[in-house]
Amino acid sequence: AASDVYKRQGSYSLTLNAYNNSGCVDSVTYDFIIGGASDMTMDIPTGFSPNGDGLNDRFRVIGGNFKEYDLRVFNEWGNQIFKTIDQAQGWDGKFNGKDQLVGTYVYTFKGITGDDIVIDRSGEINLIR
Repeated sequence: AASDVYKRQGSYSLTLNAYNNSGCVDSVTYDFIIGGASDMTMDIPTGFSPNGDGLNDRFRVIGGNFKEYDLRVFNEWGNQIFKTIDQAQGWDGKFNGKDQLVGTYVYTFKGITGDDIVIDRSGEINLIR
C-alpha cells in the first residue's frame, strides 16, 4: 500500500496495479533493497579547490561504507603523487609538501563495501585554486 513504511533493511517487492474505466488491467513489480552497502550512495567529485577556505579543500570519495579503500592520484606524466587507504585523509593538492599546479590529474579508486561489492573506478580530477 502507498502508506507502507520500510523501517528495516532487507529485500522488498513492490507491485503497482493499474485499472481504467474500460476494464483494462496492468501491473508492474519492482524489487529493491533497503539499507546496507547495496543501498550505498557514493560520489567522486570532478574538481576541488585546496585554498584553505574549508570548502572542497581535499579530494576524496564521498559517502560509502567501505571495508577496503584505496585512492591514488597521478600527475600528467603518470607519476603517483598521492595514495591513501584512509577515506578521511583525502588529497590536499600537494606532493612532497609542495602545492601542485592548477590542472587536471588522474585518480584511481578501488574499494570493497561492507557487503563485499567491489568498486573499481578511475577518471580525471581538476585542481582549482
